[in-house]
Amino acid sequence: MKDRTATDGVYCLPRSWERRATTRARLLRDLGPVIYYLRVGALVKIGYTRDLAQRIRDYPPDVKLLAWRTNATFEMEQEIHAALTAHTAARVEWYYPTPEIIAVINQARIDCGIAKYAEPA
Repeated sequence: MKDRTATDGVYCLPRSWERRATTRARLLRDLGPVIYYLRVGALVKIGYTRDLAQRIRDYPPDVKLLAWRTNATFEMEQEIHAALTAHTAARVEWYYPTPEIIAVINQARIDCGIAKYAEPA
């Protein structure tokens, strides 16, 4: 069995950086419709996309993929936003990393089979 390396919870073969990036992008694209959780600077972005690899390219290079939920719908994303309204930062979909937001991220990570991001304060 080939050695595998974890990258934001997505596994890829440890080859050249270009190969790894291509493999990671393919894996992210193959997830299909997802609700994604990103860390962008000091804020958390929760959004919906059909192509996670393409969506991540829309953010700065230091963006960190925290978690995702597969088989997602736009309606599911809207329900999450409605439940988290009190933690909104600048506008809908952008949040301060409060204990409640971290708890939502951690549950999504557990559902993905990856380790918790951080413990809520």
